[in-house]
Amino acid sequence: MTLLKLDQRIRRDLEDLYKGGILTFIQNFKNCKITEAEQLSMDLFGTPNELSIHGLPGYYTGKRDAATVMVMLNPGSDVMSQNNPFVTEKTLNRILKELGKTNISSSADFVKIIKRGSDRYGNIDKDRLDNFDIKQAAFLKAWENSGVDIPNNFPDMIPRPSKKGKEERDKLLREVKQNVLMQKLQLELIPYASRKFKTINPNNYKHLFPYVETLFQEIFSKNARM
Repeated sequence: MTLLKLDQRIRRDLEDLYKGGILTFIQNFKNCKITEAEQLSMDLFGTPNELSIHGLPGYYTGKRDAATVMVMLNPGSDVMSQNNPFVTEKTLNRILKELGKTNISSSADFVKIIKRGSDRYGNIDKDRLDNFDIKQAAFLKAWENSGVDIPNNFPDMIPRPSKKGKEERDKLLREVKQNVLMQKLQLELIPYASRKFKTINPNNYKHLFPYVETLFQEIFSKNARM
């Protein structure tokens, strides 16, 4: 193994990045953005960086014609991580695997695949336990005709932490979580991710109204899938 001086190592590594197109990659990434997300971030917060403008938006998950609809503020993911192209790649690969596809052939295909991934997110994320979704199941169990299948012994089995029953308990919790994700519709008021949602000046609320109108149209229109 050849001994490299510090300057040699610096030059070798940085030349790899430069020759590989790091500056072009950065510029292309900056140009690859959702214009509406950037404008909304400016309108609400006065900066283009409060919402994810480079990552995949999250419009909804679940069943579009479900009996139960829940509306959330926006996907609660960190902007920096959501803007990471490798996070987007990982998400796309999971969706493609669920759909049995290997590539994306056009912009129309891209739109279709993302929407189908939103429909089937409960399958894609079925192995991960999530307290938020489990709490939703506990809330919905008290509502008749919610359209979500919740086992009779839920949530009574949750306080039993014995090792012997943990595997069976976790299996049931995953089933509950999957049903919540697949059998209800969850809409996001704003589809662009942010972990922290800063206080909005009341004068800027008007910029949210078009998004509210979109939600009302989706919830009440029989032709929402068109």
